[in-house]
Amino acid sequence: MILFAKGCLRWVIARRSLLQQVLLLSIIVLIVIKQMNYNSREDEGTSLLTGSMGTKLDQARALYRKFKFKTEMVWPNEYTLKKSLLTVQFGPRKGQQLESVDQLHHYESDPRLVWSVYLDYAMNTAVTHQYEAHADVTNEEPLPEMPFSWYDWTDHYDFDKLIAAVQDGGVELGCDFFYDRAFDAGKLDEVESAVGDYLFSYQRVKYYDPDWYKKIRSERRMSDNIPESYCRPVEGPVKFNLPVQVEELHEDVRPEVYQMQARSYVLTKLKNPLSITVLESARSAYRFPLRTQSSNLVESRLLDSYLSRHMTHADRNSDYKFNHLQTYQDFLKSDAAFRSRVIIPDAQRTQEDESAIPLKASDFEFDVRAKIKELEKLKEDKKISPHDEQYLDSLKVSISYHPALQPKYLSEAVHISQFGGMGYHRDKRFFNGGLVEEYQEYQSRLNSLIRTWLKFTRANGLLTWVAHGSLYGYLYNGKNFPWDNDYDVQMPIRHLHLLSQYFNQSLVMEDPREGNGKFLVDVGTSITVRTNGNGQNNIDARFIDVDSGLYVDITGLSVSSNPQRENFRDWYEEKKKSINLEEGMKNFIFPEVGDGLAAMNITDLLQYSKDHEQEFSSEQKGWIKNTEKNEREHREMKTAPQKGLTPQQRYFMNREVGAYNCRNNHFVTMELASPLVKTIYHGVEALVPYRVIMDLRKEYYVPENLEFTVYQGNVYVPELRSWFNLSILKRFANIRSWNANLREIKSNLNSLSQDDLDPLFENMHSIGYTDLFSLYYSSYNATAYRLKELEIQYDTRLNKEDKEDVLEIMRHNVSPKVGSLVKDATLYVYEKRLWEAIAQKLTRSEVKMITEQVSYEIYKELTTAATNLYEKKYSIFVTTDEDGETYNFNKIGTPIPKDNKLFEKDYPDDRRKK
Repeated sequence: MILFAKGCLRWVIARRSLLQQVLLLSIIVLIVIKQMNYNSREDEGTSLLTGSMGTKLDQARALYRKFKFKTEMVWPNEYTLKKSLLTVQFGPRKGQQLESVDQLHHYESDPRLVWSVYLDYAMNTAVTHQYEAHADVTNEEPLPEMPFSWYDWTDHYDFDKLIAAVQDGGVELGCDFFYDRAFDAGKLDEVESAVGDYLFSYQRVKYYDPDWYKKIRSERRMSDNIPESYCRPVEGPVKFNLPVQVEELHEDVRPEVYQMQARSYVLTKLKNPLSITVLESARSAYRFPLRTQSSNLVESRLLDSYLSRHMTHADRNSDYKFNHLQTYQDFLKSDAAFRSRVIIPDAQRTQEDESAIPLKASDFEFDVRAKIKELEKLKEDKKISPHDEQYLDSLKVSISYHPALQPKYLSEAVHISQFGGMGYHRDKRFFNGGLVEEYQEYQSRLNSLIRTWLKFTRANGLLTWVAHGSLYGYLYNGKNFPWDNDYDVQMPIRHLHLLSQYFNQSLVMEDPREGNGKFLVDVGTSITVRTNGNGQNNIDARFIDVDSGLYVDITGLSVSSNPQRENFRDWYEEKKKSINLEEGMKNFIFPEVGDGLAAMNITDLLQYSKDHEQEFSSEQKGWIKNTEKNEREHREMKTAPQKGLTPQQRYFMNREVGAYNCRNNHFVTMELASPLVKTIYHGVEALVPYRVIMDLRKEYYVPENLEFTVYQGNVYVPELRSWFNLSILKRFANIRSWNANLREIKSNLNSLSQDDLDPLFENMHSIGYTDLFSLYYSSYNATAYRLKELEIQYDTRLNKEDKEDVLEIMRHNVSPKVGSLVKDATLYVYEKRLWEAIAQKLTRSEVKMITEQVSYEIYKELTTAATNLYEKKYSIFVTTDEDGETYNFNKIGTPIPKDNKLFEKDYPDDRRKK
């Protein structure tokens, strides 16, 4: 099939005009997509098509509906030893069933396999060490280290195709394969022919454009002279990797090349995390230490041990089924869970019982010297854990960094060729393909990121709140802006240090009942530096999806000597009236003084760098000069709120007035932030600042009305509670009857009526933007929840106490019905492959019939939901509390009129008087 498709593509390009090429290529791509079988799923897809034709179509229809429109975390089939693990997925041996795990050269890191084996290992070792655990009533006896390999904990589906091509297909690969600007077409053909599948999907068709290919291959490329430190051949037989392995990353290549390069780097060179943290929803977290040496579940014999304990004689004659959810349930009740549960003494454990969480001034200062002394005592007494020791080392490094000299820690894949700057939002180590053309998968990964971060921090009592652009998106419909490619959150500095001490370099695993997300906590090495300095480390930490490189940006807020911005002038002038600066500075000890060069002020450091030029690189000299220039200019700025003050004086005044900043000069005051307000963001409980509108206006323009709003080609439609691309929305609305087969709405786009929604939804269903249609459908409850929340918050008929009671009941009883806004990414990709395997066995008319029928059903469901919401009959808003009392939130709150001033100021409430 692949060779046929390639032949067709080349024939089209060689013989047709540009317009004809586009048309014919589109037809061929559609045919190939339909005909392609995603290898390892073929047998599993076929197994779903048993029985009569009616049964086959019913099952296919059910799978398509589940794959495309449903977000529940339910696997469509079982994972078994023979049919799933031991059946070869790619290459000449595709479909062959191996006799034992020892014959495996590659396998997919299916969560059902990985969870089953590793949690069972954790429980088994807990039993082995039971005596020590019971003997130690403080529960501080260290747990045994668990084997680890990135091969088990990251997605390497496409990279496995390379392994299959080499191990089973005899293809020879050299280092140049990973460092050419684009793949050599001949070698790419050889790999894909051996595998029987495309190696990648992102812009795959480009390789059949001879002009593009000639140009990209003629450009300067590193592969002509690859340093030995970048890539090395491996002697002898290699399993679960290639005989040529990447050890250093080089981004100046196309996305598909960098994808393979980065996956090789992760499997070959990237250090193991310190621990794995397993979540139990937002309730608890369980942490297991890891070995430093890499070995996967086959190499470490974990799988063999698991099978020897669990496989019965009957299983050996049939096909053993891995039940990861049962294993997880058993784990939660086990001694292993008791011993591994994370309890942070200084965390905000009371937040579950509060409707709003007050912040304290002490949350925004941190005594680094005292913490170092405390940890050194633990180390001296040989009671220090690996996480504590790493944290101690990072603090010692951090206090030696002058703000002007701190090197950049977090790195993005910013230099990938022909990627439109999208690498700025991806960690360079974990980049795993273009993804931007897979809109639904992209959104599912982003959705999983923030949901898991919020559950992870809540489970551990760590305070964090939604900030910046993410907070702005929340304001409208309780979710991120659709064009945002990451999330922004903030933490008080004390909680950032707790995150670093307990979880830096831990791989956080989402509760398998809720999703399959895997996220690395990565905290920078200079978190004690709290001023902007050279601007290289504005982000303190990241929560990184290891399957894509997407991340949550985490910034800490603290007292610092950063100068306040001009938009705080009036507030600062009023606050400083009651402060005696001269008296306060008499016994003041400046906390920002570090060790070595970090003990100098910027003026002294500049002079020192001139006197000792040989000690500094040209880049460092530039950083010092710019930092000194910024400090000097601020002192001389007439409009600066703190003009003329020294850094020491600015620190003192910022502390006294309650002004806290991140390293990117974003300031928050206690009045703006505290108490943190509980809400729902992306379907899970979250915290936002008390004065959301005022906080956002310090950074953005926020319109006064919640209304039809256009922003850079995107439009917010209040009747739909969602943002759309304006040109696509016009298509949905059939403006000027551009399509005779679509219905036309009667109203203007900026003032839709209730009667417009049915034709609009029907057009969404008919026009073919399936991903957008699906995402709108699956997020409908979440956006309805946010609208109801606004109706209650701005209802002037309710007093403060009633609002808080109503909102708390709604959070507890209604929000669980909201569900996830998007399907789990791992499940989405799995079901997509299943569906494509099944679609291959159907006729074109059958596929068309199924997709149109399901889409029509969803359209009718949306129309019913919109009608019920409008008529105050929406089912998710009818709930019963623990005492059996029924609440109908449909009848609570004031409907928001079209002409409103909703965002003129923060909603009428005053929690401080409580």
